[in-house]
Amino acid sequence: MRVAVVGLGWWGCELAAAAARTTSGGVISHGCSPVEAERAGFSERFGVPVVPTFDAILADPSIEAVILATPHSLHAGQVIAAATAGKHAFVEKPLALSVADAKAAVAACAHHRVMLAVGHNRRLLPQVETLRNLTTADCGALLHVEANFSTPEALALPAGHWRTSRQECPGGAMTVLGVHVIDWMHALFGPVQRVTANFGRRAVSTEMDDSATATLVFRSGLTATLVTLYASPYCNTFKIHGRDATISVVAAAPETENSRPIVTMQRRDGSISTFPMPYVDTLARQLERWAAACAGAAAPAVGGIEAACNIAVLEAITCSATMAGAPTLVDYASLL
Repeated sequence: MRVAVVGLGWWGCELAAAAARTTSGGVISHGCSPVEAERAGFSERFGVPVVPTFDAILADPSIEAVILATPHSLHAGQVIAAATAGKHAFVEKPLALSVADAKAAVAACAHHRVMLAVGHNRRLLPQVETLRNLTTADCGALLHVEANFSTPEALALPAGHWRTSRQECPGGAMTVLGVHVIDWMHALFGPVQRVTANFGRRAVSTEMDDSATATLVFRSGLTATLVTLYASPYCNTFKIHGRDATISVVAAAPETENSRPIVTMQRRDGSISTFPMPYVDTLARQLERWAAACAGAAAPAVGGIEAACNIAVLEAITCSATMAGAPTLVDYASLL
């Protein structure tokens, strides 16, 4: 499968490099960026032709699929355009910034019979299955979930960078990182009924929010808190509190082969168990799953409907924050 990478910044290059590590994730045949320096760097690094416009990618019949690593507000429209041109689409998360746009993108791919996958690569981390198994076997009745996914990234963003826009990144890290946690919560605990949230700017000079907190109530009655800070030292914790045990995943730094998270279970009697987590190249694996899905041999790691459900929660969180934390129902809009 011949694939064009659209958006050749840092993350577009990471996805292209991940494709090169796969055995069946597609061949990067083209790149696309309106930025001349990005085009030159990508062409030199990956040895493929690079064009300045997305229209040129859509018009090229030799290109069978696209990887979209563009600003968030462009995702849905570009997915729809790719589907209309008969090209499969892998789009970085979030799928869109509204449920309406997410549904339109999913519908376009279904109508044109192309495969859509969304880059929630963290769903493929081994922690997810470990959490599912331990929660089922050892936690007893679930009481509460707490998560914090924070980085200092906003402190290094220059003025005018698209990630500093409240329109592109509502809640700052809530859109950039929190949506990963929302994806985990959906996978582990099911639909969310309502949320309350607050955004704020405490440390950065740009217009963006650098702090965001949300409380979620699932349809099951389970509650959760989610904190995402965009101007603080790295923190990545996910804790499930149950009647019989608390299970924690703690990563002190971004995950690599040599930097692994620790999964700990503390039982009510005080005994503690730890579980080693193997390294998984989630970027490469998600592209392999997408390529297999394009060939009709598998399902993507995270498809359009699942990603749209994540957007439903993210949209409700943003809505609540704009209303000073008013409780807001999650509208899955017939997605489930």
